[in-house]
Formats: sequence, structure tokens, C-alpha cells
Amino acid sequence: MGSQLYLLRGSPKEVLSKLAGEMRNLNFEADTEPYALDRDAQIEALCKESDVKVNKVSGHTLLDIGDLEKIGKEAHSYSSFLTQLAKYKIHDPCVMPPKLPSPPANCLKLLSDLGIECLQPGIKLSDLLKREHKVTTTFQGGET
Repeated sequence: MGSQLYLLRGSPKEVLSKLAGEMRNLNFEADTEPYALDRDAQIEALCKESDVKVNKVSGHTLLDIGDLEKIGKEAHSYSSFLTQLAKYKIHDPCVMPPKLPSPPANCLKLLSDLGIECLQPGIKLSDLLKREHKVTTTFQGGET
């Protein structure tokens, strides 16, 4: 697709506050966990202050989780839940763009100048697994 994935290390708020002056758009998947709602609200406020357009999509459920919550409050039985659910349209998945814009030629230098740690392009998964990292959760899984 003519693009490249950059892995940046740090808290989203810290990293994006440094990058805000260089961005025009930020796209991310909506998350409904309480910590994520707080994090995303902070990021959206930061983007609003910096004139960065935010596009937040619901991608891991067929319906927006807020719609499901609303249906659940209106329904008093499983059959009424299904009746209410049938009224909602399940949206088609996003269409993949034919080409993504290339990152700026000076992207790695810019990240370095801003003090943002970026794993070098072409890094292998095995290299990531060898890196020392701080465990952020007591639960075993993808977050550790």
C-alpha cells in the first residue's frame, strides 16, 4: 500500500501531545473500557486544541456498544431485545483505500527531535520480544 508502520513507545497522551503540531488527522478504534474512555477523551481534547481531526470507529463489534446498551435498557426480555436489535442497521466494513500517503521523508528524524522513541522500520517480532519492557498489567495476555 506504499505506507509503513511505525511503533512508538510511550503513553498515547505524551506521544500525541508531542506530535500534535505535525498531524492533521488521527484515526483510531473506539474502546468502551473505563480506562480507555478516559484516555480517549484526553486525546480528543488534545486534538481539538491542536486542530487535529479525529475519526473514531467502532471496529470490533457489529453495532456501536452504546447502541447495544440503549437496546438493553429498553428491552425487558430476550425476545424484546431481539426485536429492538432488528431495528438497527449493521454497517458495512470500511473500504480499504487504494493507497495510503507515504510518511514524510524526515519522519524518523522528526520523531527523534521530538524525543519520541520509535522502533526502527524493519524490526522483527523476535527483536521486540527480547526488549526489556515494563509490565503494565497483572493479567497475562496481549498487554504484557
